[in-house]
Amino acid sequence: MNFFSDAGYLATILIFFRIGGMFLPVPIFGTNNIPTQVKIGLILFISIIIAPTTLEHFDPAVIDSFPALLYYGLSEFMIGLSYGLISSVFINAVYVAGA
Repeated sequence: MNFFSDAGYLATILIFFRIGGMFLPVPIFGTNNIPTQVKIGLILFISIIIAPTTLEHFDPAVIDSFPALLYYGLSEFMIGLSYGLISSVFINAVYVAGA
């Protein structure tokens, strides 16, 4: 499957939502030390790098309307948010153990 097709763009959008959810609760990227434009650019760059590896498992026929895209985008965001919260708990456990 071609990355520059509709499926490639949809996969990149969904990966962007998941990685964006992962970056929110992480202590390094969740603070105001890094500008928002840099965070969005980094998330977009990572999404573009990861998207071609997921195209063989992605079925674009499932997303046939905007509500479907919204549903899958929110579900990807929540999955990424849960991954980020779990990693944040482990990072904070290391901080507490080090103190």
